Parts: sequence; C-alpha cells; structure tokens
Amino acid sequence: MNLPHILDKFIHKPEEKHEVFLTLILQSDFVQAGSWHIKEDGTPHMLGSSSHVVTNDTWEDRLSASDGAISTLPSIEGEEIIKVVLGLHVSYLTPSGDIDKHIRLEMKKLTQELHLRPVGFVSLPQALIYKMKKDEGTPPSVIFIGVADRELCISLYKIATRVAEQIIETNGKGIAEHIDETLGNFPDAEILPSRILLYGAQPQNLEEVKRELLRYPWQSKPNFMHFPKIECISSDVLVESVSYAGASELATSMKEEELESVVSVSASISPEQSKNPEKIEDKEQERESHVFEQKGEIAEEDIMEHVYDNQHIKNENISGEEQKENNTEESVSNVMLVDPESLGFSTQKVVRMADRDERGVHNDSTEEEEEFEMESSTASSADRILSRVHDFLSRMTKSIHISWLTSSIFPVIGVFAILAIGFFLVYWFIPTATVTILETEAPIVITDILTIDPNTTSVDLEKVVIPGKKQEKILTGEKTIDVSGTKSIGDQAKGTVILYNKDTSSSRMIKKGSILLSGSLSFTLDDDVSVASATVNLVNGNSTFGKSTGAITARAIGVQSNLSENSEFSFKEFSDILARNEKQLSGGTSRDVTVVTRADQDALVKSVSIDLLESSKKELGSQISGGEQLIEDTIKTQVNSKTFLQELDQEATQLKGKVTLGVSGVSFSRSDLSSVLGPKIQKEIAEGYRLSTKEPEASVSGVKIAKDGKINAHVVYTVKSEPIINISDMLQAIVGKSIPDVQKYLEKKKGIAGVVFDIKRWISIDRLPINRKNIEIRLETQ
Repeated sequence: MNLPHILDKFIHKPEEKHEVFLTLILQSDFVQAGSWHIKEDGTPHMLGSSSHVVTNDTWEDRLSASDGAISTLPSIEGEEIIKVVLGLHVSYLTPSGDIDKHIRLEMKKLTQELHLRPVGFVSLPQALIYKMKKDEGTPPSVIFIGVADRELCISLYKIATRVAEQIIETNGKGIAEHIDETLGNFPDAEILPSRILLYGAQPQNLEEVKRELLRYPWQSKPNFMHFPKIECISSDVLVESVSYAGASELATSMKEEELESVVSVSASISPEQSKNPEKIEDKEQERESHVFEQKGEIAEEDIMEHVYDNQHIKNENISGEEQKENNTEESVSNVMLVDPESLGFSTQKVVRMADRDERGVHNDSTEEEEEFEMESSTASSADRILSRVHDFLSRMTKSIHISWLTSSIFPVIGVFAILAIGFFLVYWFIPTATVTILETEAPIVITDILTIDPNTTSVDLEKVVIPGKKQEKILTGEKTIDVSGTKSIGDQAKGTVILYNKDTSSSRMIKKGSILLSGSLSFTLDDDVSVASATVNLVNGNSTFGKSTGAITARAIGVQSNLSENSEFSFKEFSDILARNEKQLSGGTSRDVTVVTRADQDALVKSVSIDLLESSKKELGSQISGGEQLIEDTIKTQVNSKTFLQELDQEATQLKGKVTLGVSGVSFSRSDLSSVLGPKIQKEIAEGYRLSTKEPEASVSGVKIAKDGKINAHVVYTVKSEPIINISDMLQAIVGKSIPDVQKYLEKKKGIAGVVFDIKRWISIDRLPINRKNIEIRLETQ
C-alpha cells in the first residue's frame, strides 16, 4: 500500500477552477482582447492580451481582427471563453450612455459570429477614470485624448466626474491647436487639469501626438496654470482598466445571486418541512430543476438584447463593496466627491441626476425608490431620529406586555429621555468629517531690468540696484586623451666614398662635417680627409686626380639614403672636389610613430576646462546660502596650472595631464530682489489673495557686464499668491450644515477649485457633524 499517495487526497485540496472571461475593446482602427478571471477580492487576474489592427473601418474587417486577437490569447485547458465585457469607443455610444442603434446590430452580429455572450459594456474613458480612482485613492482630474487614425476623442474629467466630451477630426489645422480650441469651448474650462493622458493601441500614433503636444505652448494659455504633464497609456493598461470595471460589476452580481438564492430557499421551506430534512432536500432539488428549465427556455437573442439595451457597467455602481456601503444605514466611511461645477465655478449649473445620466450611470430602482431617496435627502436628521425612536418604542410596547408600562406615561417618558440622551451623545461625539478644500494658486509674474553691483552692500530702490556677491572656487581635474601627432624615427645610411681632387696646384684638407650632395639627399663627412693634388703626364698631357677615402653618414633617416654603388657626390663648399662610392650605402631605416604635440596638450586643457565648467555650476551653487541665486552667464574660468606626464615629441599613444582652474561667478539674493520689486508685486495681488510662502522663482537673461563690474540684466520674477482662507471662520460657518449649504457657502469664496467630503461613522452622509471639534479642514493645492 502506498500511504503517501492516499494521504495526499486528504491533505492537498484540489486546485480551484476559475471562470475565465474575455475583454474585447472595439475602436475604428484596432481591436484588443484580453482574458482574465476574478480573484477573491473582486479584481481581475490578467492571463494575457493581444491586439490587431483593423485595416478598413468596416465591421467585416473588425470581425476578422477580433477573431485574430482572440485566437492569439493564451489557451487554458478545459476552459471555453464565452462571456465577454466590451470596451467601446465613445463614438459607438449615445449621449445617454447606450449603444447607438446603428452600431447595435453590427455588434450583435460580431458577438454571434464569435460565439460570445456579452455581459456588459463600458466606454474607454469611463473605465480609465475608474481604474485611476481605485489606484490613486483620490478622485483624479485629467484630460483623456483617445487617438485614432482620423479622429480624436477628448474627455474632460474633474474630480472623477466627466465635465464634457467631444470627438474631433484630425484633418486641417494642427492637432495641438485643434485640441486647445476644443478645450476652450468646454463648459467650466476656466481652470483645466494639469494632466493629459493619451490612449490608443498603436504606440507610434501616440508618440507622434505626444511630441506635437509637448511642442505646443500650453503654459501661455490662461486656462492652464503651468505646462501640463503629458503621458501615454499603454495598451496593456487600457485592456486592464476595462477588465477591472467588468470584474467589479461581475463580482457584485455573483454575490447578489448567491444571496438571492439563499433567501429564496429559506422562504420556500414551510414549518412542516423544517421538521423533515428529507422533504427539504426534495424541495430543493425540485426548485433547482425548475430553475434550470426556466433558464433553458431563454433564447440567446433575448440575452443579447438585454445586454445591449440595459447592461451598462457604471462608474458609481461598479464595485460591489461600494454598493454595500450605499445600501447600509450606517457606513464606516462615506466619501462624497463634489466637482467644481456643483460649487458654482461655471456659468452652467449641473443637475445631479442629469449629470449622472450623462456619465452613463443608470438607476435600476423603481419610481417609488427614487421618490423615497429624494424625500429622505430633504428630511432633517432630527426628524429621522425621532421617527426611529417612535418605531423602536412601538415595537417595544408590542413585544413587552407589562401593565405598568401601558398604564402610565411616565416610564415611557423616562425611556424616551434616556434614548434621546443616548442619541444626542452619539450625535455629538461619534460622527467625524474631513473637508478637503482644493485651492488654486495665482502666479504673479514681474519683468524688469535691474543692476547687480558686486561692489555695493545695500539695496538702492530708486535706481533698482541690488548688491551682488562674488563666488570663487578652485577646481582640479585630470584626464587622459589619445595623441594625434605623428613622427618618423629610424637609422641613417652609412658608407665610404672616394674623394677626387681635380686641382693640380695643391692638395686639399676636407674638414669633418662637410656636406656632400647626391641629388636631393645630403650626407656629412665623418672625419677630416686630406686629398692630394692632381698630377699631369708630360708625355701625353693627361691629368691624374688626387684621391683619398672617407666615411660618410646620411643627414636624414630612411631607406632612401641607401644609395647604390658608383653614385656621384659633390661638395657644397668645393667645386673641384668630387666623390664616388664603390659599394652601396646601407643601414638607412625609418618608421612613423605617434608623438605628443602642442596641439594635444591644448586639447587636453580645453577638455578638462569644459568638464570643470559644468561641475563648477554645482560647486558654486552648493556653497551659496539659502535664498541666493547664481547668475550662470557671469561664470568665468582661468587656468592656474597644468602638468603633463608625457613630454613634447615623446613617442606615446596617450597623453595624461592635470589642470587646475580658478572659477568665479556672481550671485544675488532673492530677498533683495523682492524688496526692489515689492511695490509692483503688491499691485498685482488680486483681491482675496495673499502672497504664498513658497519660494519665488527668478530667471536672468540678457546679461551685460560693464568695465566697473556692474551687471545689467533682464529679470523675470515669479511669485505665487494663494487665496485667503480663515479656517476658524470657515469651520464656524459650515458646522452642522448640509452638503448643499456648504457648497453654496464655498461658491462665494475665491480661489477654491473643488472640495471633497469624507464623513465617517454617521447615519447621513449629506450633513456635517454639529461638533466642530470633529470636523477637520484640510487645504490642498490643485
């Protein structure tokens, strides 16, 4: 018997199988598919993704591309993917968030051809904003731009709420200019988010649009506080966002189905059956068989019609965990997000229910439930508390039959007083709220021409002169470079020659070092040589030259001096002395080598100086105290010393040297600059604002240095102002108020771009606590 294998059956649990779902993103120029299953926490576990380009914008090509994308997904043994969540381009949807009726038939045909059963759909911007909200933990403000071949989809979201959305053609004017014009026409576009996210399946299209947007001067536009951060969303993130939305909705639906199943079974068991477990089991089997029969009667076409007409994955109801919190009377943490439009920062008022419908949030509740929700939102907290106390007392008097309780009103009053005190204590101490106010800073930019004088120590307000401070630093750098000079080295040719004296009158003494010439080559005589005079034969009259032998050496190296025998030589100083070699000269050799030149030394000094100049800015900046700013155009360098390891004309392949530089520059104090430009800054501060404590910024250009050392420059000085918000007064004004009343109060305040309410441990999320100590106000800069 093999005991270990038997024990494994009891110890190891069988691997849990997960139902696999499909995500299918449909756009005009591409499709993308992804497979996933739902984890225990309701989020998707991605198994793989694939994308295919749609050649022509037709549903036949889109069907072929979808089939190709799905077929390349990683296969799972024994699993057949049938249920699909659709991620749709905004152009496929109506303004109310439903699928366009012309697209609906084509989409039904596509899913039927692929043997898929759709369980929901969501627009791509809505899926992205939902995923960002979950990942970042705060409602983001962002501009989405969907990039396709011939069109762009621009979606503006503020605090996770869609403000406007529009599809534009990319033909004609530049893309960046067209986007800027479209954003300017959006409602509530006075202040736009500083994040622009591009999404699409083809990276080359995204990068091309990103490069054009980065070249556009967004910082000069009045509705952008500064240059926005522009990023591309990868295709994997896009399919994951749609899957995340689908998983949240499906996880909620499955939990609700399990709960409904338990409730229906419990309700179907009679008291008699509860005494007989066998009857309960028979009843359960009978009910399940009935349910399967009913499901079998539903046609596939009806399921498709139900999904395309009604099933829309919502941003507000997409998480089962959030649905539980909305349906519970007292939640642990209820966060209410308010966008700038609801605070009155736009000329168009946004109706709450209309805004929800525009964002694709469809209420499945009945008319009675909507009326009940509207009535309960307008009722005061005190009325609700009294109503619940009355219901509690009514139930208590019915369940507890005590004569003294029904015969006397005083015990009832006592119980009511105790309950009232308890509710008041709970009402006073338990609820807490955090109000996060998003304030908008207003930059103030002052431009002026001023003088920075290193020779003064005080500020001259009339002449706009501030003192400068000279900064100095000694830097040393070493470097090794390749040498570029070349030189020929080798040996000189040597040999012996016979010297002939043609002069008959006297002999000649040829000194050592005398130069002999043979063509273009020159040689020197190694030793003194005496040559006898020539003699004349008296018989025939012929002359016989006097001759002597001497050694010679070529003046230049090289094989060209290895002259052959019987080569003739002449002396540069004597015209009547000739020479001839009887044997070939030998020993002359030459070769080219690299040597150190003056140009190599200069190149090394220049290279080290450039490197030290870059580091000198950091070195000088590090020794400057806080509030000081270095003027980079005043930085100068001077070579104090230089040493080289190799000498000039030395044979070498590299040159190593050490250079010491003296670096100097001029800095100024930003506080001195503030004192000079202070009157101009005060005039630019808007009503209701004050100067921010953040460090100002100064840029210096057009620097001109006079002979006396004074520096004239053009300065752009930027300081930030923030709205004046009195926390104590604001807390006093909003304590115990309803959310709409707080919104009306904040409408009158300047510099507030939005507000987020976080109300905890309270029955109602529409009213702040009455205890001001339980309210915290936070200020954040948008």
